[in-house]
Amino acid sequence: MASIVDIYAGEVHRNLKPLYANWDPGRQARLGDVGILKDDVFIHVTSLDNLGVSFNTRDDPASDHKFFISQNGSKVTSHAKGSLDANGIAFVNAALEVEFTSDKAVMFNAADCSYSMIDDKNKLGQEVMDLYKNKKWKKKWVVITDLITSGSTTLAISGGSTSSIVFQATGNVQQIDLADASLGLSVAKSQQIGYQLVASHGLTPLFGLCKIQSNFWYGNQFEPMHKALAMFDASIATTLVDSPSTRTKGDEDPVHFGQMS
Repeated sequence: MASIVDIYAGEVHRNLKPLYANWDPGRQARLGDVGILKDDVFIHVTSLDNLGVSFNTRDDPASDHKFFISQNGSKVTSHAKGSLDANGIAFVNAALEVEFTSDKAVMFNAADCSYSMIDDKNKLGQEVMDLYKNKKWKKKWVVITDLITSGSTTLAISGGSTSSIVFQATGNVQQIDLADASLGLSVAKSQQIGYQLVASHGLTPLFGLCKIQSNFWYGNQFEPMHKALAMFDASIATTLVDSPSTRTKGDEDPVHFGQMS
């Protein structure tokens, strides 16, 4: 049986490629963190700083909203303040009801997301390849090169095939706007929920990774993340398009350093 961690990490990556989930969501991830990726879960090992690799960062001025719910019978229903539920009872506060019909489902919401990245991935790739050739970098290592910081993160992971949770607004609003990072939420009731996180501020729930990869599958050029970013905000995609797309090493090398999709 899949664990809560496996379900969450898999669903996030499936729905928000090429981004990966940060688990535990409350753990602070940083650009330059180095680790291994096991079943879409990042396990921290060291950092670029510890390995003597310096880098500059680049921030995108735009922000966006990221939301998904697993497409396997899941349902989200918004209830306005004062509206009636199925039993004719009025909702005192605006509410959002999430229903899961699978034990492998996730609802994810990150409002007011800001984007930062390692500025020169070509230079980073050259330094990583040098470390690798000098046996100071393991081929299985990945590095966080792109980071999403969320103004407010709310998520729920099902714990059974009839799971449900109702979030209610803590302020005087008519409807819950999940894109509003200032909105306060609480849990009114839940049933068979395996994990929940409610309106937590300043988390880093998502990141992009680079890794030494085989040329057999990916060619010998650095592949920027923008090639898999059809769902992204245009300004973020523009930032990624500006990433260099050059060879990190010559044609004779069997591996290269590139963005993971």
